[in-house]
Formats: sequence, structure tokens, C-alpha cells
Amino acid sequence: ILNYKQQYWRTLDYEFFEWDRYPGILFFDTRNYDIQDNFFRRMAYFVEKAGYKGRLVSNEELEGKHGYNAHDYSAESMAKFFNEASRTNFQLLPEELLLKKILIHNGLLEVEADGVTVRANEGGLVSISQESTPSLRHTLLAHEGWHTIFFRDAEFRNYVSAVYYTMDPTSRDFLIDYFKSQPSLGYGTSDDYLMHNEFMAYLMQQKVSDTASYFVHHANRGTVIAYTPQLAAYIRKTEGKGFEDAAVALNEYVFDKYGIIAGNIALVSK
Repeated sequence: ILNYKQQYWRTLDYEFFEWDRYPGILFFDTRNYDIQDNFFRRMAYFVEKAGYKGRLVSNEELEGKHGYNAHDYSAESMAKFFNEASRTNFQLLPEELLLKKILIHNGLLEVEADGVTVRANEGGLVSISQESTPSLRHTLLAHEGWHTIFFRDAEFRNYVSAVYYTMDPTSRDFLIDYFKSQPSLGYGTSDDYLMHNEFMAYLMQQKVSDTASYFVHHANRGTVIAYTPQLAAYIRKTEGKGFEDAAVALNEYVFDKYGIIAGNIALVSK
């Protein structure tokens, strides 16, 4: 996906792929952030953004807002989004309506007998953009790809939950405060499912050897220090060891079960 040339795309604005190892997992690559936002920005607010979750945000409210640089959604979350739009007769963008057709055609969603409501099957999607730098695309593809495994594998979710609750609690508190300190993320931190999922992906998006320094770097951010100075100081003092220990536990599990490792969800790299 990262090396696939845009000249081979079937459309000008986007291309999508299915993960060969996990049917029902779609990877979207968009030409730029604006196109990606038209497909997924409203869904980001509906599924994840604190203060907006469960509500379809109008085009006026979305004006000037950026969803995320990359996206991930389970089939279940997307079914809820489209069913709420149908129930309230909400006018979606052409890209959102196209997305619904793509999901139905590829079996992630299935139309119910009433011809309007959709039912979620197993699966989910990931989106990245050509507007991101090559190194960021690599990280984001790993980050979002791990989310899709979390969506589809209950045993993995249970293991992630166990690591989340047994890791160094002060490091875990820092992670929650980090999320709160970054308005661009806007995660609903009271949602345990979301927190477990993001905890896992932030640890698994880079090599285990890079995990500690990644969080120390974040603990040095001015916005983070201003929001949570004591916890940021703790991460710097402990050199991010709490996160590295948790990443080691997760990495051993996924290598044993899936044969892939933190920082790279591909079996073969070019």
C-alpha cells in the first residue's frame, strides 16, 4: 500500500485495498486530507470525539475542522453512523454515501430487510493520506492497522485490557492526560474500549526499542508539561520505562499469535 503508485489508482482521489490475511479489513489511501475529511471527518466526531460522540455534526460545525491525519473504524461503529443518518434523514456528503456503498459491496455492512437499516458484519477500515510524509504514513498505517486487529479479535482485546490495567499506573495516568492535553485528538477518555484501543496502538505503532523515547519526547512537549507537569516529569525521570515494559508484553503476544511485530504490520517489506 505504501509503495503502490498513484498512477495505478482506479480513481483520481482515492484507492482502497483489502488485507489479504484478514478479510473484511479495508485500507483507504486518499489524495489529500481534504478528500479524506469528506469521507471520514463526520464519522470521527460521531465515533470518537469528546463532546460529539453519538451525534451527527452539521457541515457548518465541521467547517474549518480537521478530523485526523488517519482513521480507523469498526464495521459496528460505521453501521451506527449510517443508521443514525437514515433514522434522522440527515443529509450526508456524496463521499459518505459512496463510502456506504463501498462497505455494502465489500460485505462489511449488509442491508436489512427494510431496505434502509444496515447490519455490521465482521471487519473495519483504515484510512491514510498521500498528504502525510512517507515516514508518517508508515507509522500511521501500523497504528491504524493494529486497531483493525483489535476490532476483530476478542482474545487480543482481552490481552490488551490486561496489560493496560497491570502496567505502571503512573505511566498510564500520563497517557490519559496526554490525550486530554491535545485538543486535536479529542478522544473521549471515559470510553474504556477506546482507551484500551488507543493505548495499544500508540505502543505498537513503532518498534519496541523506540517506544520509551517516543513517550519521553511527548513528555517534553510544552503543551503536555503545561497540562500535566508532575506526570510529564515522571515520564522523563523514568525514561518511559513503563511504556516500554507494556510494549514488550504486547509485542511478544502478537508475534506468537500473528507473526508480526510492533512498528510493522506487514509480513513482507519492500
